[in-house]
Amino acid sequence: ADAFCFRGNAVHRNVMRMNAEPVFLNGIELMLAGLRSAAASIDVQPDQRVVVVPHQPSGKLLKALLAAARVEFPGFEYLNNLKLFGNTISSSVPTVLARLPEVLDANHCAPLRDGDHVILLAAGICMEEIGDHMSSGHACLQWVTNSVADDLSESDAPPVQEVVPVA
Repeated sequence: ADAFCFRGNAVHRNVMRMNAEPVFLNGIELMLAGLRSAAASIDVQPDQRVVVVPHQPSGKLLKALLAAARVEFPGFEYLNNLKLFGNTISSSVPTVLARLPEVLDANHCAPLRDGDHVILLAAGICMEEIGDHMSSGHACLQWVTNSVADDLSESDAPPVQEVVPVA
């Protein structure tokens, strides 16, 4: 994995205090890196779309992120739920997923079809490691409607892998 180098001055205090500009810049860079990684990991067929659901901590960050992302990935669709729900802070991605038909419609996007790809992006400050630490992540989903899922027989379904908690 590539090491991430935080830009800006690290400030160590006993009280939570955010250095907004470096968090803003690094948040954009981390989510763009996640988008690049996610895009490289999926195989998009001509009849499939890629819909990106970014973490939306502010209108300013979202606008900057989408401007950069649309240059690199112009064929992707990007969902914005700020106009519908305001700043939902850390719940922006789950809010989009919970209200997906409404958010797709508000963004003038068609409903998801079987095989479409959905990329979830997030980045933010780490509360346990106050200072110069940020976290980020992404997930790639391939959309399957209930009708397709119902058609899968036991033998066609991928094996369920056991999840073992790490102590």
